Amino acid sequence: MYRAPREKPALADLVPSHWQQLAAGPMQQAKFQILRENQTVEVTLSIFPGDAGGLLANINRWRGQIGLKEAEPAEVAKLAESFEAAGPDAKIVDMTGTDAKTSRPVRLIGAIVPRGERTWFYKLLGDAELAEREKPAFLKFAQTAP
Repeated sequence: MYRAPREKPALADLVPSHWQQLAAGPMQQAKFQILRENQTVEVTLSIFPGDAGGLLANINRWRGQIGLKEAEPAEVAKLAESFEAAGPDAKIVDMTGTDAKTSRPVRLIGAIVPRGERTWFYKLLGDAELAEREKPAFLKFAQTAP
């Protein structure tokens, strides 16, 4: 029996319908915005070869984006939880800091998901309350590779 090859779903097909797709920025594969009342969060996906500098470097990059000081290597185990739903080596971080542009409190939830010879970096950044509300959908998105 012949079966036509299945097309991989577009990234936009893997997210909730209320996530508005935006033009991806430099080094981004996809970008979405979620608006609710006066709250906003953005979700981005970037894919890089290898481990893109390693877990500590990437956590510290995100920490810098929200005004937090760099973490020490010994702190990584406390900051990065296993995210086995996305793979045995996947990690998730959840941090609160300050938006450098607006000086408002923000929450950053990040998922680092190795897939083959590349690493997928998912980031949800914005209003803390809306970030909490969108966290389950964000984690589901990070588990699904097209």
